[in-house]
Amino acid sequence: MDYELTPGKAPVLVSGDVHFWLTIDGRVQHYVVSHEALEDHFGDTHGAAGDGIAAFNRGRDAICRVAAAKLGSASVMDSGEFIVVGTFDL
Repeated sequence: MDYELTPGKAPVLVSGDVHFWLTIDGRVQHYVVSHEALEDHFGDTHGAAGDGIAAFNRGRDAICRVAAAKLGSASVMDSGEFIVVGTFDL
């Protein structure tokens, strides 16, 4: 499976969670990594925009690898709009 952060779609912080997009085998998928996951694993202790994006960047490789693996998995928590990557996924 080939994946990359979708060009032209920068990660954004929304209510403490980071929304990001991966292109997986040519298909764009919207993901959200929870504030809890960022805090537990990558040091986002303040929930501020700079800290959330910085925490995402510190864990980007692991977060993207887990996110890509969740696509098509029975364990996906799918809102219909995005797939959630939570603290227990990491």
